[in-house]
Amino acid sequence: MTKTSSLPKPLKTLLPTLAVSGLGVGLLVQPFFIALIFSQLQGNDRNCTTSTAFAIFMTLFSCTSFLGVMSLIVDRFLAIRLHLRYQELATHNRVVAVVISMWVFGFFPSLLAVLIPRTMASKILGVISFFLFCNYSIS
Repeated sequence: MTKTSSLPKPLKTLLPTLAVSGLGVGLLVQPFFIALIFSQLQGNDRNCTTSTAFAIFMTLFSCTSFLGVMSLIVDRFLAIRLHLRYQELATHNRVVAVVISMWVFGFFPSLLAVLIPRTMASKILGVISFFLFCNYSIS
């Protein structure tokens, strides 16, 4: 006798993505952060390679984690709001496209951490976030 899963297929696709980004934060970002803290406590200069790796992984996994949570919120909102039309709108191919775009859009800010100075990257991300927030609140 087989059991029928109670989770819809789009949710089954979005949850592992959120789990992978959380695992990346726990297995990569936190150890790099601890290494940076230990090197500062010992009075060593900041290791450029460790600092750059920390910035790349932190930006990638934190952006992807944020986008994963937001996509789950939107998915559940659509499931409640569009009750009967939800299954025709939230197809597996569309959800996979959303997951791929989440990782791509999480990768671009991490490139900013490598290509331009950190202070300029934080200003650029702040301006982009501000305009996205203003655009969202106006519409």
